Amino acid sequence: MPDKPDRRVQRTRSALLQAFVSLLLEPRRYDQIKVGDIVERANVGRSTFYEHFKNKDEVLADSIRAPFSAFAHSVDAGAAAAGLVPMLDHFWPNRDQARGIFGGVARRKVTRILAGMLQTQLDARATRRTPDNALRIKLAALALAEAQIGTLAAWLNGEIACGKSVIAEVLHGMAQSSAAQVCG
Repeated sequence: MPDKPDRRVQRTRSALLQAFVSLLLEPRRYDQIKVGDIVERANVGRSTFYEHFKNKDEVLADSIRAPFSAFAHSVDAGAAAAGLVPMLDHFWPNRDQARGIFGGVARRKVTRILAGMLQTQLDARATRRTPDNALRIKLAALALAEAQIGTLAAWLNGEIACGKSVIAEVLHGMAQSSAAQVCG
């Protein structure tokens, strides 16, 4: 029987993630958030932070993994555009805050995290396992992450005036095209 996770560890990790997200949603840039700000907001010690995370980039990655999984899974065989709508429903009313993760230093980091998630999904779908195809998958994941984040940012900034279903269809189409090209 596997060990149950320690509830105190879960609570502390959750407090750190919530503190980080609340700081990220304030009118400050990602690069202005310091580990000291996170531990102060979470009401934990600095050493406790480092028991859970190496740095704030790791907190960022952990905080976006769940919400961005819909975008990563958009490359899966059988994925539907409708699977992206719940995240778009979340982003739209929170677009002022969401712009914080789609701009500046945070955008580059978010794009790299999403690219890694996409690469994992593409690797799982791939029928060819060659070094050349592994490189193609990595490049496709990076290009797709850039395209997805760019499209989301433009939509949230009002540069693209359309409904969420159109954005979902475009994001899904890009993902499926990329997957078909590199996964066979």
